[in-house]
Order: sequence, then C-alpha cells, then structure tokens
Amino acid sequence: MGGRANDVDWLRTVASYLVVVYHAAQIFDFQNKSYYKNAERSPSLDLFTRFVHLWHMPLFFLLAGWSCKLSLERRGAAKFLIERAQKLLVPLLFGMLVLCAAPRWVEYRWFWLLSHQVSGRPRGHPKWTWVMANGPVVLLAVVQLRLRNRWPGYQNLVDDWANFWFYSIFFIAGFCLSLSKSLEDHIHLHWKMNGALGLLSCCLYVFPDSFSRLYFSNSEHIQHVLSSSGAWYFVCFLRSAAHRYLSNHPAPAFLSDNAFPVYIIHEVPLFLFAHFVLGKWSAPVGIKFAASVTVALLSSLLVLQTIVNRSRVFSFLLGAKEVKRVKSGPHQD
Repeated sequence: MGGRANDVDWLRTVASYLVVVYHAAQIFDFQNKSYYKNAERSPSLDLFTRFVHLWHMPLFFLLAGWSCKLSLERRGAAKFLIERAQKLLVPLLFGMLVLCAAPRWVEYRWFWLLSHQVSGRPRGHPKWTWVMANGPVVLLAVVQLRLRNRWPGYQNLVDDWANFWFYSIFFIAGFCLSLSKSLEDHIHLHWKMNGALGLLSCCLYVFPDSFSRLYFSNSEHIQHVLSSSGAWYFVCFLRSAAHRYLSNHPAPAFLSDNAFPVYIIHEVPLFLFAHFVLGKWSAPVGIKFAASVTVALLSSLLVLQTIVNRSRVFSFLLGAKEVKRVKSGPHQD
C-alpha cells in the first residue's frame, strides 16, 4: 500500500467535520462542557452528544495509530517525528494560545466591559488474533474502573491520566492493526458483530436510567464497562465499514485537505455566533442548532480559503495546505 488509504481518509475527514456538529450540539445539551449554553435545552441533542463523545475521540486515535506504519515506512523515524511536530504540535500550541484563548477573552471582555522503520505485516495465530481483537476492551475497562473516578474530566493535557491511557490504548491498537494482517482481517470479518456489540453498549450507556437501575445496584461500574465496550466495538465497526465500502472511493480533496484546519478553528466562529446571536434570537432549538452548524462550518471554510490557505504563516500554524499561486507570464497573442 504505497499511497493514502481511502477508507482511513474518509473516516478522518468525516470525523473532523463531525466535530463542528458535535460542538454546536453541546450548546443545547444538558452537560456543562460548552462556553455558551442556550436557555432552552434539547434531550435529543443531549443523547447525540453523549453517543458521539463515547467513540469520536477514540476513532481519531485508532486512525492515528494505524497511519503511523505508512508514515514511518515513507519517511523514517526522524522525518516522521519532525513532520508530526509540524503537523500537530505547532497547530496545538497555536490553538491553545490563540484560538482557545479568544473565546475566553471575548467572554470576559464582554462581561467586564519510534526509532526505526517498520515493514511487513506478520500473520498471527488465530487464538492470539481473537485475544488481540477483544483484549483492548479489558484494558479500557481497567482504565475506566481504576482511573476515571480520579480523573473524570474532559481532555485537558494536565492531570488527565484517565484520558491519556484510554486514548493511548486506541492509538497502540491502531498501530497493531496496521502491522498485523490477520488481526485486521479478523476485525473486518466480524464487522457486523462488532457493530451490534458497539451499538448495544452505546445505547445502554446513553440510556442508563432504564437499564442500570433496574438490573444493577452499582450502575457506575457498569457505565465504565459499557463505555469501554461501546467505544472499542463501535470504532472497530466504523473502521471495517469504511474499509468495506469506501476503499475504492477517494474522499473529496477539498473536504479532506481542509478537515484538520476546520477542526482547529471552528470553535471561534461558533462561540461568537452563540454568544452574540443565539441569546437574542427567539427560535426553536432545531433551527438554532442548524444555524450554528452552518455558520461555524461556512465561516471556517471562508477563512481558510481567503486567508489561511493563502498565507505561509497561517498555513504553517494551522497545519493547512498553502494554495500555490500560478505566476502568469506575459500575454501573447
């Protein structure tokens, strides 16, 4: 496999744009994890955010781990680390210091006035393949049961060991999938079963009251186990479904190239729209939600096309692809 994997590219692209929808939905859910909250909340969007949160970030880490093998083979360890630092570390720092700080500033201002190349995909014993395909659920459950109560918060990179180990397991698992053909074939072979287990676990996790209180006395531990099985099996299902139906269909270049920068900058226009418009707009939640998604997405793409992609500095800071301008020569009749 010498080029980009279409199925992985599709998953990464769709997941990146799903972030815009997810963050817009957070404005209307019942969780206190958004800069701005609409006065009227939506039970449907609350279920949506709980469902997506369960597997969305794990999917990113699984895909990142899977892509490591191809990047290492093409670049080598040293160039791989440099490229990853330029692609991820620089946008991370810029986002933390500038983009994430901007909504807070507006809010306060408004109220105040690997070391070697990897090659080959060894085949494994069927028994160990089964263990490797289902073992991550056990590791994830251990992390949730032992660490989640101590570190319950969202991703913050500071005092956040539950998320660190939870997502690291997905990253390592993705790398193992790219190395072992038998392991990946096993995942793809049982894609329907993984989908059923993942969807069942997700549903039981999202609707805890009608399940845990009826059948289990210690519902918190059950929720941790369900979050582990739901995240793992549903991510495996998405990976296999994309492999099955999208491997021969490249993702649109425009969406794929802009996915990562949109992921980074969309929260700024989303927050500004929510803070200055939604609070004064008396409309149904569904219309507000659709408008929030549309404004955040179109504003982000407009900024990318008119400013970021035409600037070497902003392209570098946001991990975007600079649009090369074609110099026109003298006109000849």
